[in-house]
Amino acid sequence: MLDPDATINIREAKQTRSAGQETPTWEWVVRNAIDMRFYNSDINNNVLTRGIGDHQRDFDNMAIKMFGTDIITQQGELSLDFIGASDVVFTAIGDDTCAYIPNATLREAEVKVIAAYNAGNYDEVYRLFDNAYRAVPTTGKAYRALKAEGKE
Repeated sequence: MLDPDATINIREAKQTRSAGQETPTWEWVVRNAIDMRFYNSDINNNVLTRGIGDHQRDFDNMAIKMFGTDIITQQGELSLDFIGASDVVFTAIGDDTCAYIPNATLREAEVKVIAAYNAGNYDEVYRLFDNAYRAVPTTGKAYRALKAEGKE
């Protein structure tokens, strides 16, 4: 059965964080990120933003909790706003990037979530919610360099 109150737990990717001494730790990101920004070219070419409140900071599991309704609506329908997103970044005060979810991670999760949803395998959908979305701490400068090189 679908649970519209499920959350998407965004944790740190297993890879190391971006190089550089000024790169924040994942704990710093969880404590200080104020929003998540992303694009979805199927919807529009504007930046979509989701604020991050204190109730979304999970210090026990070191995760940022986003709402499951960003993927499955209260009516149980698939929402493609976030699932089809690219260039997902977390920003802190000062409006600069402090972490990002690699586009390859997003595409892999998109395929798996849609397949599980279409098969009616909601246990798998929720397992994916808890495990698929992983972010990499970085700096705005390092992220912009990756984008300029076409690596992200």
